[in-house]
Amino acid sequence: MHERAELSRRARRPKRLRLGAGVAVLLMLAGLAAAVVVALVQEGDHVSAVAPHNTSSTSIPSVIYVHVLGAVQSPGLYQLSEGARVMDAVAAAGGLTDAADDAAINLARFVTDGEQVRVPEVGEGTQQEGTDEQGR
Repeated sequence: MHERAELSRRARRPKRLRLGAGVAVLLMLAGLAAAVVVALVQEGDHVSAVAPHNTSSTSIPSVIYVHVLGAVQSPGLYQLSEGARVMDAVAAAGGLTDAADDAAINLARFVTDGEQVRVPEVGEGTQQEGTDEQGR
C-alpha cells in the first residue's frame, strides 16, 4: 500500500506543476495588462505639440508686386517673393541713393502685394513709406 501512495504522489506532482505554471502565466499576463493600462493613463497627461506640415514649401512661391520710388537707384515696379521685406524691395530697385534718408524707413518691415514703397530724401516730409496722405 505504501507503494500505491508513493505512485499517487508522483502522479499528482505533474498536475501541481502544470497548475503552478498556469498560475504564473496568468500572473504575468495580468501584470502586462496592468502595465499597458498605466502607460495609457499616463499618456493622457503628456502634452505633445505637433507642427502642421508646411505644404507651401513644395509649391511654387507666391509672387507679389511692389512699386518702389523715391531715393533709389532705379525706381519702378518689382516682382518679389511673398514674405519679402522693404530692404528686399530697395535692393531690387538698385539700392539707396546718396541722398536717401535711410532712417526714415523701416527696412525690416514686410511688404504686401500692390504696395508702394517710397524712400524719402534727407529733409523731405515724414510720410511713412507705403502709405497715402491719410496714413493708409
